[in-house]
Amino acid sequence: MEAVVSTQSTWKQWYQRRVHGKVLAVLYALVDPTSPRFTDAGPGPWRLIARQREGIRAQANTVTAALTACCKSLGGGAAVPELLEVMERLGLEWDLVVYGCLIHLAAVRGDRAEAERLFAKLEASPLQPDIQHLTDMVLCCGLAGDPEAALRYYTQIRRPDTAADVAMLGACGGNIRLAEEVWVGIEKRHRKLDPRLHEALLAVYEAGQDLDRAKELTREMHRAGTFRAHQPIAQFYLKGELQTCHNGMDAKGDPGPEAWKECRALVNEVREHTDYDFNFEALPYVFREASAKKGPGAGGERAMRNTLRYHAEKKALALLRHEPSESLHVRINLKMCDDCFSFFTHAARYLGRRVTCQEKDGRVHVFDTAD
Repeated sequence: MEAVVSTQSTWKQWYQRRVHGKVLAVLYALVDPTSPRFTDAGPGPWRLIARQREGIRAQANTVTAALTACCKSLGGGAAVPELLEVMERLGLEWDLVVYGCLIHLAAVRGDRAEAERLFAKLEASPLQPDIQHLTDMVLCCGLAGDPEAALRYYTQIRRPDTAADVAMLGACGGNIRLAEEVWVGIEKRHRKLDPRLHEALLAVYEAGQDLDRAKELTREMHRAGTFRAHQPIAQFYLKGELQTCHNGMDAKGDPGPEAWKECRALVNEVREHTDYDFNFEALPYVFREASAKKGPGAGGERAMRNTLRYHAEKKALALLRHEPSESLHVRINLKMCDDCFSFFTHAARYLGRRVTCQEKDGRVHVFDTAD
């Protein structure tokens, strides 16, 4: 009899996970304006929750799934106010997941005041902040350029967590002294270091322009077999189909052989009609120093210009410009470099359209036509 109960319980958990996954997938499509399903979905997920469909009423986990979808989708934050109204109308209390979603959305928007207000409200409630809340506050302070504040939240985390460690190293920016102090604690807490930690520390050395330490760490990563060259990928919807662009002029996997030509044309137009120009400082310090020694030829400045010219997100925007939409949306699997940030700023003004780019950590950059 016990075996039967155990089997039923396991089956029930599997069924709930599967149904929850389906609900999350549907809601993700509904709040994602880059998805072709968005135009067929009506007003959005909050309407789905507020109404009764086939006798099914919105429950706390349904609203939580919708909020989670908002956190993971581009532009999903627009649904949050009405989702909170639905929660209030149904008499649902905020739990840790709701607080986590709201703090995360504020953090990736760079709204530090809102994130701190929500975190203070969480601390004043009977609930206790967990690692995810603290990690998002570390991320928020890092994006605001305040590593000392990020460190105050980081020190409240009592057990090893790679995501929190990566966020703290990222918050250090180019502050090598602070990053190495953090690194000492990371080595003490972790029995085995995740490759992402070395990558985050390498980014600090490059941002701090310490070529010697960057080279030494890169060699150590090669010897340990943990060095990973991440291929930048930009995703977007073109004529209702999900497309992918990669870095480089002749990158395989681009939507077509004309992608790099479209990119070159757009970059040249933006350079001609705006104040935009290539920012070599956005390139990795090691690559920049090696290229500068080769002079202005093919292996020097020209190589740096072509590297920046054919970034994946630039190619994605060049292909999207022909879409009739008033706003253009791009996702990238890494952090947006300073050169692409400047390019998107000038391109939005030149094209006269709103451009949105979502980074790997969920942060959303919005580029408007106005200065």
